[in-house]
Amino acid sequence: MVILFGFVFAGMFSGVFTINEAAACGAFIAFVIMALMRRLTIKSLFEVMKDTVKTTGMCFMMLIGATVFGNFLAITQVPMKLASYVSGLNVSPYIVLFFIVVVYAILGCFMDALPMIMLTVPIFLPVILKLGFDPIWFGVIIILVMELGLITPPVGMNCYVISGIAKDVPLSKIFKGSIPFAIALVLCIVIVTAFPSLATWLPTLFYGNM
Repeated sequence: MVILFGFVFAGMFSGVFTINEAAACGAFIAFVIMALMRRLTIKSLFEVMKDTVKTTGMCFMMLIGATVFGNFLAITQVPMKLASYVSGLNVSPYIVLFFIVVVYAILGCFMDALPMIMLTVPIFLPVILKLGFDPIWFGVIIILVMELGLITPPVGMNCYVISGIAKDVPLSKIFKGSIPFAIALVLCIVIVTAFPSLATWLPTLFYGNM
């Protein structure tokens, strides 16, 4: 596991390959490790391929739906009209951002991250740009809010994953154990919102102003 993570992260941060290429390289290294540890069998290979087909099919269905939805938004001009309307309101941009964050926090409790991004970003991004916010900073905020949704009920996908691994631990106890992490994420969201430069501080430190 250490070799796998070290190889993937080293390749990404050194610029040897992109994130997508890192995923492919990570899968290949995992395949090699599985073979070297003599855990590669016809049955396990078939199960992996079946899960891959299911996941790929699900992703493509979401991509198709998001593409249709994106075309609908482009034709109806809903995001642009919404951005114009919101920018004309006599309220602070941070109030608008607060409501957008609340919407993401609620959706994160019921939806997976990928479909939520694909369905909401085309609507909210024009609003954020119209209000003068940095899109990279907004992307960081979205990720933090979605991570919050992954550990909060009723969906809380990460908690259900832990429940599947630790079958002797009640789900209610797992959700209670996630409370400190939820509080930490809320504090992170507040801090990054109050100090937007933190979202790009580390990349700027490594690579300078791009």
